[in-house]
Amino acid sequence: MVAAFPLMTVASCYPAPADPVGIAAPRSPFERDPWVQDVDQNSAMVLWMITEDAASDAVDHLEFRVVGEDGDWAVVTAAERTRRIRSASLTGLPSGTSIEYRVPSDRAQPPVFSFKTAPDPDTESWPVRVLLFGDSGWGGAGQIRLARQMREVSWDLLVHLGDVAYKDGTEKELTARHFRVYADILQSTPMFPTVGNHDLHTDDGAAYDASFIWNPPYEGERYYAYRWGSVQFIALDTSSPTADVRDLREGTGRQYDWLQETLQVAHDDPAIRWTFVYMHHPVMSHGLGISGHGGDRKLRVALVPLFEEWGVDIVAAGHEHHYERTTPVLGGRKVRSGCGPVYIVAGAGGASRYARGVGASSVTAVSSREYSYVDLTIEAGVIAGRTVKQDGSLLDEFHIQPFTARGASECSD
Repeated sequence: MVAAFPLMTVASCYPAPADPVGIAAPRSPFERDPWVQDVDQNSAMVLWMITEDAASDAVDHLEFRVVGEDGDWAVVTAAERTRRIRSASLTGLPSGTSIEYRVPSDRAQPPVFSFKTAPDPDTESWPVRVLLFGDSGWGGAGQIRLARQMREVSWDLLVHLGDVAYKDGTEKELTARHFRVYADILQSTPMFPTVGNHDLHTDDGAAYDASFIWNPPYEGERYYAYRWGSVQFIALDTSSPTADVRDLREGTGRQYDWLQETLQVAHDDPAIRWTFVYMHHPVMSHGLGISGHGGDRKLRVALVPLFEEWGVDIVAAGHEHHYERTTPVLGGRKVRSGCGPVYIVAGAGGASRYARGVGASSVTAVSSREYSYVDLTIEAGVIAGRTVKQDGSLLDEFHIQPFTARGASECSD
């Protein structure tokens, strides 16, 4: 007779997330310090969260002005986004300009923060400095050390690849494991996220939706596109339990049609130098182990032909808790620089690596399980990338040439 043993599941062994140690809480009456969102060339949103016991009108307005101008501060009355989250809309801003702001309260002299608006889409402005990572909000030492390294750079924007706060994307988890960890970065750097599966575990992502602002082509959807100067960014939704996401994996539906149209418009616009697509689930990945996933085959079949047809330069994703970069890839094969998209998995932002490994294939340039984030400096003719580890040393350094249409003889490696 064979003895029956209880099945040991991956979940039962998985280390639990924790609230970070040594991260100071903001001054009262703030539960979350202000953070900037939805920045474009002429407008921005600033959000903040008040404490549970604060009066509803404790922090009811924001003041801002152009850096270097000594005039009066403009005053914006805050709106109630949720019971405790407030938002202020800043409009009529000059493009490519530093804006300083403060959120007064009756308990302390408000600190002054600043951010920079996007450059005019018709005027090239280089470089564009992008902070890229995902799968971060675990609260562990790896996440905290990476956050310290991120503070050493002045970023134009932060591209987050999903799974912002583990394990369930609750309001409390978002506060402790995201907004407090990256508070000083988020005060000055707009974050443009794509939604991850863990972000939706609680109330269908209500806390995530309340914390971030984007402009979808259809109301209620979580995919969107935006310009930063001459760079076209496209954030796809591969996580929400909606028809648009299900159909995307079949190469049909509204998100798929919108993506194809957006890529075509970007391809035909001479003012756009780079096209950068990102999502949570990777189309190419060599993740291994019980907790590894590998690439999403359906997404690969549905989307890679679009990326290749319309000249996408970078495709980034998370979900896998490792770092991986491919060579330029065309038709499933390694090709020369400038002959195909480069695929990056940047899900090593701090989440657990339990039972996860990473392999390689003929199109792999670098793969590693080490915690890291990606620093991209985008210029008119090249993207310089640096992948930074916890101690500040480099895991990877690379250059990406624009993906242009070339003959087969030029592109074979």
